[in-house]
Amino acid sequence: MDAQDFKCLVEIVGLIESIFTILAVIIGGLWVYYNFFQGRIYRPRFDIHLAGKFFEQNDCINIQVTSILKNVGLSKVNITREGTAICAYSYQVPDDVTDIEKVYWGEPIGAFPVFENHRWVESRETIEDNILLSVKKENNQVFRFQLRVVARKISWTSDEILFPKARTSLKEIKS
Repeated sequence: MDAQDFKCLVEIVGLIESIFTILAVIIGGLWVYYNFFQGRIYRPRFDIHLAGKFFEQNDCINIQVTSILKNVGLSKVNITREGTAICAYSYQVPDDVTDIEKVYWGEPIGAFPVFENHRWVESRETIEDNILLSVKKENNQVFRFQLRVVARKISWTSDEILFPKARTSLKEIKS
């Protein structure tokens, strides 16, 4: 192999290297586009849960409501104060139900702010907030709590129906 052939071989290898570099940049750019825009990994994504426990005292039912918020996305998300709350509903189950009926919860009996001590949630961070509510005890009373979290003009909700006689939430019964 003379110098001329060697020089030609070096140019061919350089050309192949340039082609693979261009292809790698294009493929990398497409991968970033897919993950960032199509994969939505940097958009706010929350996983929220509610749980509750009852404590009876004289003519009152004390309800500890635990709100859990986990940021499952890859970016820090600011929590919007307006609209982030727990709404409480109460329903009196009639004694004379003979057929299946859908419960109409009506207007909330109260709305309570949550996560007031948190302005934002870091990626992969879990925050928790507890509130204690006291309600006058009535027969056959059932409660519904709805957690709503607002961030970047998006809202997430979680509902939980709690039965005082069971003294625990449905999620705790299932596990």
